[in-house]
Amino acid sequence: MSINGETVEIQTKVDDYDQAIRSLETAVDGRIWVLSGRGTHEQPEGILRTYDVFDTEGHFREVVLLAGEMDEKEDRLYWLADGRWVILRNIRSALSAMYAQFRDDTAEEELPVGEAALEVVCLRAGSH
Repeated sequence: MSINGETVEIQTKVDDYDQAIRSLETAVDGRIWVLSGRGTHEQPEGILRTYDVFDTEGHFREVVLLAGEMDEKEDRLYWLADGRWVILRNIRSALSAMYAQFRDDTAEEELPVGEAALEVVCLRAGSH
């Protein structure tokens, strides 16, 4: 970074552990859905995420396991405020294909363009 023509050194420190809270989402009903660092890694088979859910007063109420299948490298999971989630399957390949037209023709190495179609999957949390 340069300020007034002089280089400014930036000091950084990277912790060697997962962040305590990866995301906070507020549902339409006021409940708070917290995704902790443990809510994404080493999940049981068939579980995408584990959320801690708090009521409108901030009191812990339940743990919700979001079941489904997703390729962490290719797909993206998005929260909707009404309690649903959307998985965009093959989004990485789709974006690569979309931006293929902007690639430099003189580039020595071609970026791979995915063959898979973009899919939209909608999930809703429910009790069992």
